[in-house]
Amino acid sequence: MLFCLRLTGLTLLLCAGLFSPAAAARDPSSLEPAGKWHVDWTPTTCRLARGFGDPKAPDILAIERFGPTDRFQLIVLSRQVRSYQQDATLQLRFGDGPLAATRAIPGDGKTMASIFIPSASLARPGGGEKPQSDFEWDEEIRVTPEREAAVTTLELRWRGRSLVFRTGPLDKAFAALRACTNDLVKTWGLDPVQQATLSKWPKPVTRPSGWVGSLDYPQGMLSAGKQAIVNFRLMVDTEGKPTACEVQRSYADKLFDQITCSTLMRRARFEPALDAQGTPVPSFYLNTVTWIMAAP
Repeated sequence: MLFCLRLTGLTLLLCAGLFSPAAAARDPSSLEPAGKWHVDWTPTTCRLARGFGDPKAPDILAIERFGPTDRFQLIVLSRQVRSYQQDATLQLRFGDGPLAATRAIPGDGKTMASIFIPSASLARPGGGEKPQSDFEWDEEIRVTPEREAAVTTLELRWRGRSLVFRTGPLDKAFAALRACTNDLVKTWGLDPVQQATLSKWPKPVTRPSGWVGSLDYPQGMLSAGKQAIVNFRLMVDTEGKPTACEVQRSYADKLFDQITCSTLMRRARFEPALDAQGTPVPSFYLNTVTWIMAAP
């Protein structure tokens, strides 16, 4: 058994055979909305969700953001994704954009299967148009309201199958999501306006791939074949040191959460954020650790 541990946009171990060649899609399934978009707010997460298909038993498309960034976590709950397995290549397309391979993890449910895509963007569906690198806020391609309005569909492809969600224009839904993430920033004790106008976001001093390594994988979880997605937030002070770590969303044993945060607090260091005048100010850093195992 070969396992690999990833930080969003990074591979910490070589995972030969993790992805297979993409197959040409056939007979796409197309789902119409079965209700309105809903935004749910928690102290750590903003979630935009909508049902599609059968109103009595809808398939669910959920978009989660953990702060004011154009990136999001995409979750699909649908009977039609039962055939997706971890060794398959998943391709993602927003609107008339290009199909792009993206990292995804399948999940199981009693009535619905699920796919988790830890990092996506309307600008960069596969996580990036340039080579994968350490996540840096100032490298993002900003997504405009015009782009959000132009996206009316979301398509998934894997092993000859295609699933299309006919979302309609996303500008109003994403505007509600932005209002939610601005409220999140306030709960962290930060000024959303100041954070939106930073001249520099916190920048890792060392590569995030060195913060969490293969030896950190919990042995009990490894033996049991357990995997995890851990979305985290580090609060960063004016000297670039993390002052707090919070797990914003987790999909596995809490031991993964504990090890993720304790390791990051020891090892993560940053160049501090600068406000519009160039003065160091407290800020935050968001990312995802994906603990996965895969056969070669």
